[in-house]
Amino acid sequence: MPRTFLFAGVVTILSVLAAVVLARWRFGFDYAPTGVALDTLLLFPVTWLAILWIRGPVRLVMFAMLLAATFVLSHAVKLAFLGMPVSLADIGPGISLLHVLSGWRLTFALTGSMVYAGTLVWALWPRRGRARFVPLLAIYAAMLYWAANPVSDMLQGPGPEAGLASLREHGGVLALLRDTRGNDSKNAPSRHDVARILRGQTARDAAAPQGPRRNLYLFLLEAYWDPLKLRGYSFSRDPWDPRFRALWKEGGKSAVLSPVFGGATANAEFEVLCGLPAEPQGIDFQDDLDQAVPCLPRVLREAGYLTVASHPYQSGYWNRAIAYRRIGFERYDAIGTFVLDDMDGLFLNDGSTFRQISERLDARSPEKPLFSYVVSLSTHYPYGRNITKRPDLVTVTPSAPLLQAYANNLAYSSRALMDYLQHIRIEDPDALIVAFGDHAPVLGFNPDPYANSEMKLDESMPADRLAEVSETPLIVIDGERGAVSMGALPLYALPGRILSLLRRRLSNLPYLADDSGDRIFLRRFLGRTIVNGKGGWTYCKHETVPCATAKAREDRLSILKQDLLEGHQYSLDSPQGRGMKGESTMKVTETYGECSLQVEAWGPKQSQQGRGFTVQPDGASAIWMRLRSGRGVPELVIGNDRAKVTIDGKRGSATFRNPGFLNHLGPHDVRWECGPRRGGDLGTFLVTNPPGRSAGKTGGDPDAGQ
Repeated sequence: MPRTFLFAGVVTILSVLAAVVLARWRFGFDYAPTGVALDTLLLFPVTWLAILWIRGPVRLVMFAMLLAATFVLSHAVKLAFLGMPVSLADIGPGISLLHVLSGWRLTFALTGSMVYAGTLVWALWPRRGRARFVPLLAIYAAMLYWAANPVSDMLQGPGPEAGLASLREHGGVLALLRDTRGNDSKNAPSRHDVARILRGQTARDAAAPQGPRRNLYLFLLEAYWDPLKLRGYSFSRDPWDPRFRALWKEGGKSAVLSPVFGGATANAEFEVLCGLPAEPQGIDFQDDLDQAVPCLPRVLREAGYLTVASHPYQSGYWNRAIAYRRIGFERYDAIGTFVLDDMDGLFLNDGSTFRQISERLDARSPEKPLFSYVVSLSTHYPYGRNITKRPDLVTVTPSAPLLQAYANNLAYSSRALMDYLQHIRIEDPDALIVAFGDHAPVLGFNPDPYANSEMKLDESMPADRLAEVSETPLIVIDGERGAVSMGALPLYALPGRILSLLRRRLSNLPYLADDSGDRIFLRRFLGRTIVNGKGGWTYCKHETVPCATAKAREDRLSILKQDLLEGHQYSLDSPQGRGMKGESTMKVTETYGECSLQVEAWGPKQSQQGRGFTVQPDGASAIWMRLRSGRGVPELVIGNDRAKVTIDGKRGSATFRNPGFLNHLGPHDVRWECGPRRGGDLGTFLVTNPPGRSAGKTGGDPDAGQ
């Protein structure tokens, strides 16, 4: 027993130290000695218990290294990319991320996941007769889970801004477990709680005058942010189109503060459409929207508007097909509505997106006013671009490849946006146009443009610099008045301003009320809380008046949000709310379908028996394709083997790992399939004898090629 105890201790210490060194050297995050000690102390019992059934020291070492990578190193990796530690809520977004990766990034992510899972199973596979000890791990994990909050509270110093500091001082294990405990579900608000809030908050009319019904165009612009904030870099030209920069300045450089960084667009959508703060962890569209909620689309729909959401991507991504229906859209034009005629990597170019949306909306019946909501894609990570059509316009100094790719995509996207806005302003001069960025972009960590521009995303970051990362451009064009100033406000405050500018007596529920009379707001961002005041954005200290005022408003909104999304919806018992209870219908248009494939040419079309073709670095065999068009994730089928088709613009590829059809001589039918009902034939793939080998010596069917 003493020897196993000592061995488990040494293995745990070395594994944690290796993860800590790698976190500092590769990803720039330092754990404090107390954090290292706590991680070692809490992971040691896991390693020691595992000795009871693990098969030998090599497997134990591998298991300890995986533990350290999961609970220690993973936080540093996510911080380097997205500015936040790992959370249990990352599981859903992590799976969703695989849908937007391609090429080596997708291969790396899938291979890494499979290697991790396979190694973990291999390491933990119990010896004969020792499986009865495995539940001990579950017992220990449950003890840690329930002790995480009190232990962390006991160690936690005072002050509301202790997120990253707590991770550094108390280690990755407690940070992850504390976050998990913090995500426990709460009881739904009572009727009394909701009534108390509504008594103290009077819903305002959207505006007093009863004017004409104006069309509303709302643009969520993927990863639109001002790269000129990166003071450590120079640009050969402004990445924004000059017209975009001029219009932004005309509107007083208005900005919204996003709740997210680098991704999780759906949370920015939730705030701008529903007027409620998004959850700091998780995705509201996926995790919390359990019932219909009368958000901005439903309010406008009840007022007689045609409410249309347009986004050239899969309708189920971030649960949009369900979420959009529950918040009141009448129509959802997803990827199946668009001709994929001009791709930037995996995504439809914004120029094509705006043109196709314009053609559809211009052809509609003008009987109803329009609410058009558009989510763009050209500036989505990893910033793929058709460089033949769109060569570099911007050069970045010093070299930062990911930043340069982003800057060039931004240049082309902002040009396409301004062309479309010009069209709207000519054809519909009284329209209300609102365009904003959903979050700052992912720019990598080697180099890290944020850190190199004194914007390192850690606890030492000043509040005003944190606000700069959260702030994205906001352009509001109020018809013939032109661009108007909105100041800087959190994204959830924008719907009330939109309703006010529409100049209609619309039903204005309390959480959508215009708060223009009180401009003090909180913004929770990257685990910290900032508040605006006379001196700009500062960290929220509970003893200050601005923080207390803004915190009281956010607490009220949080209760209303929980009541609406997951509770009994007592908030809708008011006269204007009762008419909006229940779910409305929504049509998801699928002109072309989400999955299809039209192949102009493909190859290779033959190979020798037992030998790969177009062999990849990992030993797999690949088919290349030149496409007329392609969408979704079709499969290429050869014999009994299947491989998913990766589509990148007019190119496609399918990678077969250990293809069985290469063991059988002769022709094999090749076809593509999109599920059981859609597909087509592409021809045949011929498997021949290797040189110098007769058919009778192959082990295959000697008559297969006849």
